[in-house]
Parts: sequence; C-alpha cells; structure tokens
Amino acid sequence: MDDIKLFARDDNGLRTLVDHVERFSDDIGMQFGYQKCAKLSARRGKLIWTGPVPTLESEINELDYGQTYRYLGFPEAGGIDHACNKSIITAELHRHLKLVWGSLLCGQFKVKTKAEIAQFDVTVRKTLTAAKSHHPRSAIERLYLPRKLGGRGLLNIEHLYHRRLILLSHHLQSSRDDLVQACCELMMQFPPRKSLLSKVDDVVSSLLLTDVLNYEVGQLKTAVIAAQRKKLQSVLCDKPLHGKFFTFIQSSTIDADQVLCTRVYQAKIMHTPIQSILCRLCQEQEETIQHILSGCPVLAPTSYLRRHNMVGRVLHLHLSKSFKLPISAKCWYDHQPLPVVENEIVKVLWDFGLYTDVHVSSNRPDIVLFLKKEERIIFFEVACPADINVLTKE
Repeated sequence: MDDIKLFARDDNGLRTLVDHVERFSDDIGMQFGYQKCAKLSARRGKLIWTGPVPTLESEINELDYGQTYRYLGFPEAGGIDHACNKSIITAELHRHLKLVWGSLLCGQFKVKTKAEIAQFDVTVRKTLTAAKSHHPRSAIERLYLPRKLGGRGLLNIEHLYHRRLILLSHHLQSSRDDLVQACCELMMQFPPRKSLLSKVDDVVSSLLLTDVLNYEVGQLKTAVIAAQRKKLQSVLCDKPLHGKFFTFIQSSTIDADQVLCTRVYQAKIMHTPIQSILCRLCQEQEETIQHILSGCPVLAPTSYLRRHNMVGRVLHLHLSKSFKLPISAKCWYDHQPLPVVENEIVKVLWDFGLYTDVHVSSNRPDIVLFLKKEERIIFFEVACPADINVLTKE
C-alpha cells in the first residue's frame, strides 16, 4: 500500500490521523513521501483554504485553487477531474501512436488484421458487461448508434477502419498522379484477399453505396457514416424484441432496452423454463413491458387510474395558477383538485358529471374549463397510452 486517503472532521483530527500514519510507517520501515502529499479542505461541498498540516519532520501543503493531485494515477481535486483525465488519455494515445509508427518494426506488426480489429470491439463490450454497463442480452447495434437516434454513442473501431479504407481508396483512384494510377492498376491484379481495392468494394457493397468516386471527400465521409448508421438501424429494427422501440421511435419518447424480468423475457430471451408466459395478474395476455405499462385490466382501476390522475393534477394546477384560482398546494404532487373552483372569469370542473339532453355514456370529462366572458367551454381529456397506441388515442 503506497496510496492512502485520510478523512477527518477538522484540522485537529487530520493531524491526529497523520501522526498515526507516520508512526506506523516508521515501524514497518516505510518512508513517508511528504513531497507527494497534499491537503484539501471542503465545507458543504465547497473548497476552502485552512493552511498546511504540520508533521513530525515537515508539513503537508494545501492545494491552491485549480490544482489537482494524483491518486491511484488519476488527477483529483474536489472529485475526479474527468476533463483532465480525458486529455491525459488522449495525449497518451498520441504518444503510443508516435512510438509505434516511428519505430523500425515491420509493417505487418504495426497494423492489426480485420479479425484483431473486430476483437477490439468484442473486448470493449466484455468490459462494459463486466462493469454492469451493458446487459449481456442487450442489442449490440444500439451501442454504436448516436444518442440522438436512441443509441449510446460508442465508437465502433471496425467502422472507423472501414471508413478509412474507403477514403484511402477514393484518394488513390481519384488522384491524377501517374505513379499513383500505376499503383492502382497494379493492385487490381492482386488476388482479392490481398487487394485493397477488392476489400473496399466488399465494404461499399455491404453498405449499399454507389458511385463512390463521384463524391467529394467531405461528402463521401458523411455518406459512409450515414450508411453505417442506416445498416445498424436496419439490423436493430429486424430484431423482434429490441427492435420494437426503434420501429415506433417517431411516435415515442421512451428509450428502453426492455430487460425487465417479465415472463416473456424469461422464456424467449433467457430461455428459462417456465409454465406460462401469460400475465401473472390477469392471465389473459402475454406478460410484456407494454402489457404491464398500459394493457393489464387488473391494473387499470388502480395503478393506471392513479397515474392518470397524477397527470391531470399537473394540468389542473397549471390552469388554477393561470386564472388565479385557489389552490391546495404549490406542488403538483401535493395538489388535491376540488370538484368545482371558480372566480369571476372562469369555472373549472374536475371529474364532474355533466347532464345533457341527449344521453351520453361518457359524461365525466377529466377537466372542464368554462370561460365566462367568452361564453366558451373547453374539455380536457388525459390519456397515458403505450407508444404503439399513441396514434389511436390521438
């Protein structure tokens, strides 16, 4: 153990802890590195300066504003400095690239094969799974889609490799240099597995790109990225479970991997032997995420109604504040709407039955707004449908 953090309530407690560590270090013959130590004081989450901590042989200086210290290799101050760590990792990557490509190694040891590049992505996914950041049964394609498209925004090394291959091939084939053109003609005579141009043709055909040479460099890069994303989306949408959300993404704002332990998930994804995949409450339909959220008749008069009323409370509170009506609480979750509230401008009814000349079965609108001066009535109906039923409800 050569890195340790000491936490104390005040400076006196910190001096006591430092004294214990010094005595213990002397007993085991370990030298105390004062020059590597630093002190940081915080009060209610804000950094303050209280002066250095005296020790038996020296003193431990306090960090100035903007300074950091390294603990287990990572710069920290009030917490881990993520921006600083990112810049350090980037600089280290550049340093390794310069060392590798500036060495006298043979080219085959500097460049990874296609299988090795694909293995990098596999290693990254295994690391995410081990860190409980990626479900083992989750959709791989979703990892590499941008966040604005419902993905997680992770870079795919194999996609970057294919992108560079296409751009390099475009540069070679569109060059007007005679020597470069002679190299291209020579490469066309190579066997397919050794020819760069043959590899690029396979990648381009898999991405359904045409007339690559007619693109400008910037346009080609954009087109390749769009084609790679389109291919990921196509594969993802074809999946029976994970593709449901992305099929209805235009009419939905919920992003989920659908990995709750429902009976359908246990039977069809985890392949766990169970007696039935029907809902354990109603025993009528398959127990899926959509069914639990908005399709179970047992939950309709209780949980669904409670959710419906909570949404209506927000709308009722907003109307009451807008027209300066009396309210029971400032926050929507404490607000208890009264059946009737009114002033000289408006009248608001909450879940109030209306009697009409013609019989109407659904005669209890969620909210009714009477505009007295305009002699106009506005009805409000609240609905919390599943994503696949939004258009039906509208």
